[in-house]
Amino acid sequence: MYAPVWNNPDFQINKSTLYFSTWEQKGITHLLHLFQDKFMSFKNMIQKFGITGGNFLHYHQVKHVMKKKFQTRQCPPQLPTFVKEITNLSPMKKTLSKIYKLISCIDTSIYLPSSKWEKRFPSHIQP
Repeated sequence: MYAPVWNNPDFQINKSTLYFSTWEQKGITHLLHLFQDKFMSFKNMIQKFGITGGNFLHYHQVKHVMKKKFQTRQCPPQLPTFVKEITNLSPMKKTLSKIYKLISCIDTSIYLPSSKWEKRFPSHIQP
């Protein structure tokens, strides 16, 4: 649901990625903006985002691409649990450390290159 709609190689018409600048300006940028249990109706898009009736053909182009991509599903697939946890982290100290710990639990081949960081970013930085 957090995947971008515009310029995304997963969503193409005639080998070209989608991009409608007026839609982007109105706040339609990610899949979550297009779905409410199923693909949002044109009427709901007009009400929610203020796009004009002249965008009817664009609406059907986007709908066709999404329908083709998500053939058997009403909505795009849900994010994995660890991605939801990362997106729900509140901005506070050690956020990056928490993300690292979540990812390292999934893939044990990931390691923290702290020695490289220490060489590159010494702990005592002089102004």
